[in-house]
Amino acid sequence: MQIAIVDDLESDRLQLEGILREYRMRHQLDLSVSHFASGEAFLESYQPYRYTVFFLDIFMDGLSGIETAERIREGDEDANLVFLTTSDVHRPEAFSLFAVSYIPKPCDRTQVFRVLDHLLHVKTGQDKCFSFSYGRREYSLRCADIVSVETDGNY
Repeated sequence: MQIAIVDDLESDRLQLEGILREYRMRHQLDLSVSHFASGEAFLESYQPYRYTVFFLDIFMDGLSGIETAERIREGDEDANLVFLTTSDVHRPEAFSLFAVSYIPKPCDRTQVFRVLDHLLHVKTGQDKCFSFSYGRREYSLRCADIVSVETDGNY
């Protein structure tokens, strides 16, 4: 999973990277994190579809996170945008850009983990399944499709 952190505060970038590193170790994933100190610095090297998720600070000198996201959307309609901010003022704009999440600063580990769990689920298409055998055949059902389960003794 390729992740871009675009934030003008180095301390915030490093704090988020620490959370991402913890997530990587817990789930034994291959995560690569790239840091950018501004929207302009990011856009200089931006290539569409290179990153799985973008963590964008909204309040930055120069291009804001919203303006950076608009530029990302021009080249990558499927970009997973996560906004980081100290204010709710830009929430409507963020979600008009189809943001995955809007996380208040300082970043909460639980919220970042939830976003990554969701993206991992969507990206891999992995659903929890219930598997069982009946007769000589094996069956597997997505848990989301199960409405009811009944048992009768060992059946």
